[in-house]
Amino acid sequence: MTHLTRFLNKDKVLNNLINEAKVIRCGNDESFAFLVYHNYIKSPSPMVIVTENMLACQTLFNKLSLMLKDKVYMYCVDEVTKYSTLATSPELASARLFVLNKLINDEPIIVVTHTLATKRLVPSPLTYKSKCFDVKVDEEGNIKDIINKLVKIGYKNVLRVTQPFEFSTRGGVIDIYSINYSNPIRIEFFDTIIESIRFFDIDSQRTISSINNATIIPATEFLVNDIEKGINKIKGFANSLYPLTINNLALESAVNEDIERIELFDFDDVLYKYYSFFDCYDNFSSYCQNKTVFIVNENNILDNQKFIEEEYYNQMLDHLKIGKKYDSILLGQKIRFVYLIPSNEYGIECIAFHDSQWPSEFDSIFKVDYEVMFDKLIISPLKAFMEATKFRKVDPRKQVVFDIFDL
Repeated sequence: MTHLTRFLNKDKVLNNLINEAKVIRCGNDESFAFLVYHNYIKSPSPMVIVTENMLACQTLFNKLSLMLKDKVYMYCVDEVTKYSTLATSPELASARLFVLNKLINDEPIIVVTHTLATKRLVPSPLTYKSKCFDVKVDEEGNIKDIINKLVKIGYKNVLRVTQPFEFSTRGGVIDIYSINYSNPIRIEFFDTIIESIRFFDIDSQRTISSINNATIIPATEFLVNDIEKGINKIKGFANSLYPLTINNLALESAVNEDIERIELFDFDDVLYKYYSFFDCYDNFSSYCQNKTVFIVNENNILDNQKFIEEEYYNQMLDHLKIGKKYDSILLGQKIRFVYLIPSNEYGIECIAFHDSQWPSEFDSIFKVDYEVMFDKLIISPLKAFMEATKFRKVDPRKQVVFDIFDL
């Protein structure tokens, strides 16, 4: 390790590339983990590494953890879930929220993620920040106001706090377990004034230490601002589906139950399919601004993204019960892609389809994003042509493409 570090320190070309680049494309082999280690040790700063799938993400995470231990985190979604809008693992959801909080605060960590995780809708950084709140000793407050805030950002009211994202109350005391802390906090009020804030042990309930202030972060990715506007969009979309559905009464009943739960802020992954109807979402890349991003095996990532979009098509055929009418996409077949307005029940932004057939049943569910299509088909190729013919210069500080084996 020492000899490798000395070698990397002497390599001026490599150091200049890392210092100037915001996006670095490279291959993934044994030396890549050492490259990241060297870069971080020399200048600790937030880094994001995008891999092709969860297996590659886990493998790289294990290698980096051996060298950097608690400075490395995974940002993942479950790849075996039927639809990408659902992520059934609460552990993965907790880990994602933990990582988003660290990234938004520019903490010097390394985040390893994968293709499907980067496509998942998340609250915009502005929305996320607006839902965090502080509590301070000697500050005037109200337990009811705190409870109202906690419920809206996904916390569950329980008799006794035992795990993150829970809170409990008794008299003038409220216990909250925010995942940005290793232990829950206990806030005691004297009338309307916060008298004390303490960390306590879950098992013994004894105080660990006292603090003057604490920050409470969201307990769900389903953060909304104008909830009524989003619900009206859901109702409008559902009303357009009812005439096309055989069992429309069952669908209407299920949608109404989901809407009631959203109005009560009873969020879980089953409701996540509606998140694209609320105008406060973004994607993971919005949390990567001004951070060094490593794109590992880009061709494999693109292939995996293509596979995901093909699977969207096959899954929709299955979901709409039209698999007998249209053929599924098979590996190697000629296909096309359509970019969609993500305000659909499934939060899908891009979907593949057979070169010769676009299911008419999709028209009632998806709306084509013609602005994005125009950019992808016309503007992007034009920009590439202008850059290739030197009509337009590329700032080398914004993006550097290299292969570590060429250095």
